[in-house]
Parts: sequence; structure tokens; C-alpha cells
Amino acid sequence: MSRSNGGHEHNSSSSATQVAVVTTLAGTAGVSGSADGTGTQATFNAPDGLAVDTSGNLYVAEAVGHRIRKITFQ
Repeated sequence: MSRSNGGHEHNSSSSATQVAVVTTLAGTAGVSGSADGTGTQATFNAPDGLAVDTSGNLYVAEAVGHRIRKITFQ
């Protein structure tokens, strides 16, 4: 970006970064399967989509498992 200020040109480059926090709610990274369970006892087969209902339940769509899995919070 180039801008002029009183006859002087100022060149600057800006970028914005965003910090993300990743929290695993169920399953284990690198482990696939179709087991129901709590926390790391649950396994997923290529999770591909997420949705949340009005009650706060999380739904996970599995691309390979061809299932919709429901995660509830207690």
C-alpha cells in the first residue's frame, strides 16, 4: 500500500492474524472408527461437517461412515 502524506510517500504492508483455540470434545486425532463413547473413547470415521441445534447438542457428519453422530454436553 502506498499513501502520500505532505509530499512524502509512505509504503507499508499490513497483515492481520487470528488466533484460534482448538478443543477436542470427542475422539482422538489420528484414530478412526465408529465407537460411541465419552471423550477419547468415541471414534469417528472421516468427520466432515458440524451442526449445533437450539439445545446446544453438536452433530458430526461422517463422510466415510455415512452417519450423523450426536454429541451432548453434561
